Amino acid sequence: MLSKTVGEEQVHKGISGRIIMKNIRIHPKALKEFRELPSGTKKKVKDALQAIAEGSERSLDIAKTRGKKGKEDMMRLRVGDHRIIFKIDRRTLWMIRIADRSKVYKDL
Repeated sequence: MLSKTVGEEQVHKGISGRIIMKNIRIHPKALKEFRELPSGTKKKVKDALQAIAEGSERSLDIAKTRGKKGKEDMMRLRVGDHRIIFKIDRRTLWMIRIADRSKVYKDL
């Protein structure tokens, strides 16, 4: 994998030359929710986000969110009983929420 710095952003290219990603930005509420997770779940979340950032998300359970007006660009990632709500803007992954599946869609 090749990498170079462009401005403040690091861009990675795979062997095919495709730009892989991305900065990962975390909303303050999501950061608070992340800190409250058990350590095993934290590792799984970090690994899943890293897989998305590296462009190897094929094995992950990712789907678009449905039924939320004005939130059509958001995605959800399933990690065990937890869901991560995120969106991708250019080469930045924005983590918006992370919570138990029964609570994550409330107040979205």
